[in-house]
Amino acid sequence: MARQMGAAEFGPDGDDGDPFDPDGPMDDGNPMGTPEAELTLSVDVTGYLDRKRTALRAHASQVSDQSFFLQMPAEIFAQAFGHEWYIEHDRPVGVRPGWLFD
Repeated sequence: MARQMGAAEFGPDGDDGDPFDPDGPMDDGNPMGTPEAELTLSVDVTGYLDRKRTALRAHASQVSDQSFFLQMPAEIFAQAFGHEWYIEHDRPVGVRPGWLFD
């Protein structure tokens, strides 16, 4: 996801002032996202972006209205959140475009 988002290009600095590193460990020590080699399905959800933004706003205890994600311009938000990736067990390696229930 970090590569798709281009987070290093427009991401905020961390609490310590260092630039955000999408390839570095997150707060819990784990990497961000899942390696692309493990993904099998790419779903275009651009038709649901308004709902995604609304859902983020609804979680005020986790994301304030001043959140980096909620302040993104629409085109950047679309780039960051317009596709979702999944791992389908027992599928051949490689990402295919599709829908969850195809």
